[in-house]
Amino acid sequence: MEGRVLKIIMLAGGLRASAFRQQLGIPTLRLPLGSHPSLLDAWLTSFESIGLPVDVHIIVSWEDDVRHLDPLIQQRLKSFVESQSSIEISTDPSPWRGTGGLIYDVTSHLNDDDMILVVESSCIPPESLSTFLQDLDDQANGLVCCSAKHEPAGLYLFRKAALNVIPEEGFFDLKEQLLPILYQAGERLIPVVMFDEVLRVRDREMYLRTVHGFLNGTGHPLPIVSEEASIAPSARVLGASVIEAGVMIEDGAIVHESVILKGATIERDALVSRSIVGSRAHVNTLAIIRDTVVPFDAKARDKRESPRTKQQVSSKSRKTVEVGA
Repeated sequence: MEGRVLKIIMLAGGLRASAFRQQLGIPTLRLPLGSHPSLLDAWLTSFESIGLPVDVHIIVSWEDDVRHLDPLIQQRLKSFVESQSSIEISTDPSPWRGTGGLIYDVTSHLNDDDMILVVESSCIPPESLSTFLQDLDDQANGLVCCSAKHEPAGLYLFRKAALNVIPEEGFFDLKEQLLPILYQAGERLIPVVMFDEVLRVRDREMYLRTVHGFLNGTGHPLPIVSEEASIAPSARVLGASVIEAGVMIEDGAIVHESVILKGATIERDALVSRSIVGSRAHVNTLAIIRDTVVPFDAKARDKRESPRTKQQVSSKSRKTVEVGA
């Protein structure tokens, strides 16, 4: 593929919002992943590491997802332009077409020999996308990233010619229809084992497992705490936790193996363990939250900071992080 621009399609939509998406109020790609501020940022970093110009097209289902993700894209746009790459985001114009139909529609202008990388946005990037792409040979029409049990892991590379079996009209699925038809037709799709198991960011348990594995795999010091979070001296943040900007954790509170999203408040002496606290949500004083998603607060509004709050945020001496089990 040397000298070409690699077309990348990120499938980040669906016919309806998942329960997890509704609880958190943000798209999966917006969730923090270890030292990356978002899953989207982790994927974009992987795309840049390929060493080829890429044309990334992120396809979502709702304008609200565009609103959440576009600022993240703008932060990376300069580096992409400098490497002759591009990123765009749009809503799915025809959700009734299915994933296979959508891929066909947005690649109809490409040549039969062009390569298309398809990414399911709920998955996490492998350690090396370059290693994945190197397994393609001249006789193959594509690659399928999979687990050790040969389960598809949400990453596919297709030669455009292989997509011509997709009908121009009607519903057509990627995994349930396109892959079986290509295999039955004798098309050579090479399975590439990149993971021991398939992890998808679809619910609380899977997301926290992904965060834990990602942090341990990168060797990054645990936990991850934003410089713009306010953590009281007697509060403790333990294990593979991620604390976003604007979070306030009050005296005596404990956060263990959890993700606290932007603007949330953990009040005094509360315990949050193996949980996700949504943006602007409140965990009350003395509350015990285990194995739970605390939904984002849709009614919360930005309030003027009291003098005490301003002091907490600006004073780095108040931030203490304890690494433990």
